[in-house]
Amino acid sequence: MQIIKAIRREEVLKAMFKEDLQNTLLIDTYNGASFNMEKFRTFNPFYTWEKPVIPVPGTNKHSKSIEGIWQGCKLVHNKFDYDQFNSLPFKRPSEKDRDLDISYSYKDSIFSYEEEIINLIEARYLIYLISYLYLLNELISEELLYNIASVINHGKHVLFFDWDSNFDINDSSSSFSHSAILAAWFNKSLDKFVDNAKNFLNKEFYNLFARKFINLTTRYKKYAGGHYDF
Repeated sequence: MQIIKAIRREEVLKAMFKEDLQNTLLIDTYNGASFNMEKFRTFNPFYTWEKPVIPVPGTNKHSKSIEGIWQGCKLVHNKFDYDQFNSLPFKRPSEKDRDLDISYSYKDSIFSYEEEIINLIEARYLIYLISYLYLLNELISEELLYNIASVINHGKHVLFFDWDSNFDINDSSSSFSHSAILAAWFNKSLDKFVDNAKNFLNKEFYNLFARKFINLTTRYKKYAGGHYDF
């Protein structure tokens, strides 16, 4: 049975010693990945484009990176950081500050969308997922998508992994891994996000999300329909 999924980094390392991975394409999108994974670097949310080319959901602004959008729209100490849209992104608060602040709660993170404050799970759908779908639909090179699709079309397994290991967009206990979006895109199960969103977004926000999802999945629909000419 062909396997196309997101996997934890430690599981990949174990598999490299225990299993034959010759029939498997490993895609490590972590920014600090080895040189042979550099061609997949544009999949990383921290990847910074030369110009602010990614629309910031809920605003009329654009960002150079997806992570810049995520961190910039987050309310930390009563402040947003829209400067991250045009600079190298960094976590807010930093890992060190999170460890030192006993009152810090990741699951209670809040964000700005359409001039309203939304919670972490709402933001994952309305901000993060929509931004990442824009990346896949508009910015990632067609050649890269085609090469991965061709590997899959020839029956090989594909394992996506990065630094984070939370593949459930509705799990607020830790950072959500973009590898889960990539796996869903390439294993043709992206529509599950639309179904899940109904349980977490109000009607107005869900309708906004659904419309944007449709507009940002034209490449995906070609691929899911068996076409590889993105």
